[in-house]
Amino acid sequence: MEGMMHVVVDGYVDEPSSLGVPPYISPEARYLYGAIKAAGEEAIFLPVDRIREAGGLKGALPSSTSPHRGEVLFILAGALVPGRYLLTRPISPKEVGRLLEEGRRLGFETVLGGPITFAGGLEVNDAPQLLSHLPQGDLDHFAYHYLRSGKEREGFRNAKERELFSRLGAEVVRESWVPLEALVAEIETYRGCVRYPSHCSFCMERLYGRPIFRDPKAVAEEVRELHRAGVKNFRIGGQSCIISYGTLELGGSEVPAPNPIALKELFQAVRGAAPGAEVIHVDNANPEVISR
Repeated sequence: MEGMMHVVVDGYVDEPSSLGVPPYISPEARYLYGAIKAAGEEAIFLPVDRIREAGGLKGALPSSTSPHRGEVLFILAGALVPGRYLLTRPISPKEVGRLLEEGRRLGFETVLGGPITFAGGLEVNDAPQLLSHLPQGDLDHFAYHYLRSGKEREGFRNAKERELFSRLGAEVVRESWVPLEALVAEIETYRGCVRYPSHCSFCMERLYGRPIFRDPKAVAEEVRELHRAGVKNFRIGGQSCIISYGTLELGGSEVPAPNPIALKELFQAVRGAAPGAEVIHVDNANPEVISR
């Protein structure tokens, strides 16, 4: 699919351990854009609010855009823990349906993905008729392999893919719906839950299985690229329990002892990667681990 120009619609994910509704921008949105770049393709990034303001997909696209065979409209969605939002709202089922219809009329292949495909939370009427693909797992993982080979490949991104996509996707923050000075970049340190195989019934982190902690250097490299792109506000919230990052008791206790050395290394690396950061916010922690 060499030389293609695809479209990424950020419908704003909202998960128990990942915020993506503005002023936040989710890792998933950045990874998806980065995956397309890693596959050697280009993409137009459209937060759903740009489409709302333009009155539809066609109005939001550059006037010179004319889809060619094989170009793909990727829609990222999944507000699994919807709340009360101050600036905007995640994409609705009706909006998804309208986007799929318009995308097909314009000549795009249509792909809907993100947390909704494996954790529920959104139903789209007539989706089989409007969708070219409905991949299970990570949309970025699917996009990368589909654009490289033309073959569908479902599942979750591996560590190597995550670090590649995160670096290449950092620049997309310049296309965010809110000004860069107000944008908050959500940062992921691991997926899954340290209580594995136990879990909370409301949370989707159990679906990712046993946690694999990101290397502090990899987290810092992503933060560095985001900072270079103009981000000054960071939320280290992409995990089920930040206090448990790097614990040496993984799998041995539902309330593992913290690893202060690992936490110090992580936050020193993040701070060093973004010397001009104005906010480095921390969120998501298990109260039982804190009390221990």
